[in-house]
Amino acid sequence: MAEVRDKAGFHASRSADFIAVNLWPSRGLAIHGIELKSHRSDWLSEMKKPEKAENIFQYCDYFWLLTSGDKVAKIEEIPEAWGWLMIRGEKIFVQKEAPKLTPINISKHFLCAMLKRAIDKSDFIHRDLIQDRISAAKEEGAVDSKYKIKVLDDEIKRLRQDISGFESAAGIRLDFRGWSHTPEHLGSAFKSVLNGGEERLRKNLLGLEATAKNIYDQIVASLDRTKASVMHVQEG
Repeated sequence: MAEVRDKAGFHASRSADFIAVNLWPSRGLAIHGIELKSHRSDWLSEMKKPEKAENIFQYCDYFWLLTSGDKVAKIEEIPEAWGWLMIRGEKIFVQKEAPKLTPINISKHFLCAMLKRAIDKSDFIHRDLIQDRISAAKEEGAVDSKYKIKVLDDEIKRLRQDISGFESAAGIRLDFRGWSHTPEHLGSAFKSVLNGGEERLRKNLLGLEATAKNIYDQIVASLDRTKASVMHVQEG
């Protein structure tokens, strides 16, 4: 039973995270109080105020600390009257056995609080319902898988159509196994063209052509001047 109060109704002041009861005489009909701690800070706070657990502790044949890992508590910190249970994966392991206590007789208030939680179905799932939920989850998963497969198939068909249209317009086949260039090279070239790279290249070449012509004209003019100077010297 989860979240069991120490008293019924508005008289309650404390609660246990869990109460487990052995229902067969061969098991001792024992009442187990269980305090769950998931963080070390919570456990350290608990150790500072041990009286908080007394309202439930006094009715228990055994009392346990339950942790979600080995970082929450240390073995030397566990009170002498407590046991320690640790959750690992889907199993619970005993880190320290809880000693048999000498509880007082349970009060009507505590009995009613336990009965209230025992009949409260908010934290209870029947075995048949579990199986029904498993079956429903499987069917749901199968339908979801079929839908996802259809979506992927439609996406693959669309990609194939896009690739086929690109290959037809570009006059190339996108099979990089026999290419000397990588898909990244092709992508860079394609991006360059889209961003006006071809036009910039043409302008750059025209600029180089103009620069080369200018240099050529200067060389020719210089040669002409040199030639004229030589002829003048010869005539003199």
